[in-house]
Amino acid sequence: MVQLYYGFGKGKTSAAAGAAVRAAGNGMRVIFAQFFKDGKSGEIKVLRDIPGITVLLPKSDYKLFENMTDMRKKEIFEDYTKLLRSAFERENDCDMIILDEALDAYTGGFVDRELFLSCIKSCRDKLEIIVTGHAKSDDIADAADYVTEFTAVRHPYEKGVKARRGIEY
Repeated sequence: MVQLYYGFGKGKTSAAAGAAVRAAGNGMRVIFAQFFKDGKSGEIKVLRDIPGITVLLPKSDYKLFENMTDMRKKEIFEDYTKLLRSAFERENDCDMIILDEALDAYTGGFVDRELFLSCIKSCRDKLEIIVTGHAKSDDIADAADYVTEFTAVRHPYEKGVKARRGIEY
């Protein structure tokens, strides 16, 4: 089945990481592909050490809100499309694929959208797929069996508190 975790509330990546741990704890093999992050967060460090979980990262750390040239956008598009392909090329060697922050790559035009939807639709009956990100995409939501919205009611960012190691990353 396909699970979509989206919204501007905290906890999407944590929920996806928890699903990966639960799956691996039950003998499942998991691919955890992460977009728009640098691979240095606490959950990635731990996930790499868990038998049955393979972490895939892009070749470079791309900041989601940086001003980008067309050349930089093309570079990200190619890298993220390669990351997506790499995850789904392993579909026969895993039981779950997690595409963390891939919804932002999809809605932002940083990944081949046709390939993305095709991969999800063709693999949905073979394995569990979890997609996380901020802004909901109707076509991804329509393809999903679970759709969960994370809504921030209150967050310390509003008071100027920066992300804290071990809590937000």
